[in-house]
Amino acid sequence: MWWKCFDKNHGEAKYATVIASAVAALSGLFVTFHSRNDDAPSRGSGATMWRETGHGFFKDRGSEQLVDLSGAWSFAVGDDTSRAAVDFNDDDWAQIDVGSPWENEGFEDHDGFAWYRRSFDLPARNLRGQVYLRLGRIDDVDEVYFNGVKIGATGRMPPHYDSAWDALRAYLVPRELLRFDAPNVVAVRVFDGELGGGLVGEAVGLFTTPLPAPLLDLSGHWELSTVDDPRFVGTGNFEDAFRPAVVPGVWDRQGLADFDGYAWYRKTFDLSAPAGAEEWVLRLGKIDDTDEVYLNGVLIGHTGSTSAAETDFWNQTRAYPFAADLLKSDGNVLAVRVHDLKGYGGITRGPLGIMTAADHARYVELTVDRRSAWQRSWDWLLGRD
Repeated sequence: MWWKCFDKNHGEAKYATVIASAVAALSGLFVTFHSRNDDAPSRGSGATMWRETGHGFFKDRGSEQLVDLSGAWSFAVGDDTSRAAVDFNDDDWAQIDVGSPWENEGFEDHDGFAWYRRSFDLPARNLRGQVYLRLGRIDDVDEVYFNGVKIGATGRMPPHYDSAWDALRAYLVPRELLRFDAPNVVAVRVFDGELGGGLVGEAVGLFTTPLPAPLLDLSGHWELSTVDDPRFVGTGNFEDAFRPAVVPGVWDRQGLADFDGYAWYRKTFDLSAPAGAEEWVLRLGKIDDTDEVYLNGVLIGHTGSTSAAETDFWNQTRAYPFAADLLKSDGNVLAVRVHDLKGYGGITRGPLGIMTAADHARYVELTVDRRSAWQRSWDWLLGRD
């Protein structure tokens, strides 16, 4: 981002980008704050640690809307997991519009749990791309079900509540869940901790994109430690040394303000290698500043040198190929050692996930940013990235 040249004195930042960003900031200031605080004035302008998780592998540019899901949804306060089922009877629920806090739709002063439901028909067509359910921003935390199956969640539900009110939601819908001969049902469980609540974002709908999807999306919950211990590459129990973290996102906003030096990220996951896939790619977005990456104790890649005084490593995308036989059927451990020189640190930008080498090559080809510095700055300020 353009302010990097100020908070870290990175020499590679271009003056043209700074000037363009400043002009765009002055021109679009009101639009920026309005679009990023759509339940204002109840919210401040501070970002949550979840904001950078954003859309993940979904990109607005090049996507096509299949079904418009704006307007009225069925709605009820309270919490009951049976509401996720396709055949749940919601005939007696209220009808409220999404895109506005539920407080503005007749449910003033309600904080806590509530559910949204919407059924729709999907026209029969030859879908050549991946399908995503885009829900905009949700205040504060959500779990999303498509035809009774959980397809995503953002934030943390109580008792470990963690708001994600400003993060954009776009969840991959597995092809096998789509129904062309019967109505499809989306159910969204929401918890609101304070102030405005609910589905408050815009452009709610089902979208298709030509971009390949990851076999596993790695954004969200990780563990983070400021202890520099080489044993963290293994499968041992190190719970006492780690704290919860959200990735991507700078660690300075997650209890480590002004921390510079070494830190470790860890994440455990289940994923088995499919037949015929010999090489996969681990994509880790951008890391500030340098990194070493281990999968099940094996070093699969690194970027940068801790001896370099000034570098542009913070702005380089990480993508590390690895052999499929490194994956284990009984669980995997991903460990990332990060060194931050100064300023912000950590795994700062996404998307993060595991893809086949062929899919990753196509993803890179289709997402090359050919916009000018001016257009990139303008799009960022208007929330179009």
